[in-house]
Amino acid sequence: MYIFQKFHILAHPGVKSTVKQIVSRFIWLNIRKDITQWAKSCIHCQKNKINRYTRAQIATYKEVDDSFSVIHIDIIRPFPTSEGKTYCFTCIDRFTCWIEVIPLANVTAETVAREFYDRWISRFGMLYRVITDQGSQFRSELFKNIGVICGFKVCTTTAYHPQCNGKIERIHRTLKTAIRAHNSIKWTQTLPTVLLGLRSALRGDTNCTIAQMVYGQPIRLPEEFFEKPKSILDTDTFAKELQKQMELLKPLDTRRHPSQKIFVHKDLNTCIHVFIRIDRVRKPLEPPYDGPFPVVKRHDKYFAVTIKGKDINISIDRLKPVYLLLTEVDAPHHKKLDTAPTNCTIRWPNENLTAHQETEKQQSDLLDKDVQKKTTRSGRRVRFPARYKD
Repeated sequence: MYIFQKFHILAHPGVKSTVKQIVSRFIWLNIRKDITQWAKSCIHCQKNKINRYTRAQIATYKEVDDSFSVIHIDIIRPFPTSEGKTYCFTCIDRFTCWIEVIPLANVTAETVAREFYDRWISRFGMLYRVITDQGSQFRSELFKNIGVICGFKVCTTTAYHPQCNGKIERIHRTLKTAIRAHNSIKWTQTLPTVLLGLRSALRGDTNCTIAQMVYGQPIRLPEEFFEKPKSILDTDTFAKELQKQMELLKPLDTRRHPSQKIFVHKDLNTCIHVFIRIDRVRKPLEPPYDGPFPVVKRHDKYFAVTIKGKDINISIDRLKPVYLLLTEVDAPHHKKLDTAPTNCTIRWPNENLTAHQETEKQQSDLLDKDVQKKTTRSGRRVRFPARYKD
């Protein structure tokens, strides 16, 4: 280990390069195996080298069978100031895709909670679940209290993983594109017209508009050429027929994007520590990974990791397994996981031994009282020359 550190610490080369450097100068039993294990377990190399990012299979939400029961919410920030407004509070229904965009002057917890109640709950009624990111406004006690009073549950996504809230994140792109197309600085005046166009646009997956999913009929637009024929049904009959048709609506099957290549490190199933990828804008010499952090619990799409004494859920796409050198004495001190114990950790010689003591121990293993016989992996017994025993 002492020899390895003297050579590897110079520029932290890869496994093959380190093996070639040391093998050409030294020799001991299982030298290649030892160097490979030590090189793989170098913490500095693991934190600063990127081999391949983890990309797990895209999961799907449970199908929604009722309108305005599950919604996604988010905040777009910041827009150019228009009429004192800088932010946009967005809400979208998962079943009908009805969207509401509310301009805000600030994004305090009180403002967001008030607008959510006045502009959504008062119009569409109580809901079951709200899906949002980890914004401080949505994790505040005020927003949680509104959820308790109104009877809905707030579900937050993992940090730096907007794919979990993709229903609302994707509409942000469409919304910004439509606002830019108007080429107007006063985006607050353009926003109602943009929303009218989005709600009346024919969707390719449902072959109907968002307004039809909510009202049962398309909304009228400016400069329409044809007039609709007058309905011959009375109000009660029309309401009953409309209710029957609305009950026949079913959610669409979730579409997958097969272009994404799936790759998950096999050692993530057994490792007891992980690195977390830093997805924010990094400083010039900042490592791309942070850690290592101990794993508390494993799930298909996220891990519970202990960070600064708190158990935090981290998306598996940001994780990387850690290869550590552990002694038999240190292993029992790790917190027991809910899953099977690790088999991928690499164990090393006792770190309490000095380099001289470790060398003597390796030499004593090679020698016996007389002539020591060794067995190779294939089962062949070999006899080492006498010059290797001196």
